[in-house]
Amino acid sequence: MEGGSDAYAVTVATDCRDAPSTRCVLKVGEPYYGRFLWVFDRDRFAVTLDRSKRYTFSLVLPSKYVGEVLVLLDGRGRQLIQAADNGPDGKDAYIRGFRPASSGKHYLAAFSLAEPGTGYRLLAAVE
Repeated sequence: MEGGSDAYAVTVATDCRDAPSTRCVLKVGEPYYGRFLWVFDRDRFAVTLDRSKRYTFSLVLPSKYVGEVLVLLDGRGRQLIQAADNGPDGKDAYIRGFRPASSGKHYLAAFSLAEPGTGYRLLAAVE
């Protein structure tokens, strides 16, 4: 094209499938930094839990957003707990003091009303 530029940017990002077949794994004690690719994008992570421990799960987004939701599921995909916007400032999402009934694979799903491309931090930690 003469005299002009048709430059554009492309962003490639990993999306975690919201299904038991997800390939995304959340390791206890290691934060995961991801992005919601569209409004209501729901990312699911496999996480291995020990029934002898208590856990806290957190989903944190930039300060201007609300509408964060965390859902903890058992290994069969049944919902155990859901938390939304229960952080100290009325945003973010936390599940505190969770002790699983059995050790093994569980799932943690996260979603938000944030704009597409919004980054987030997800963490599973032993209390």
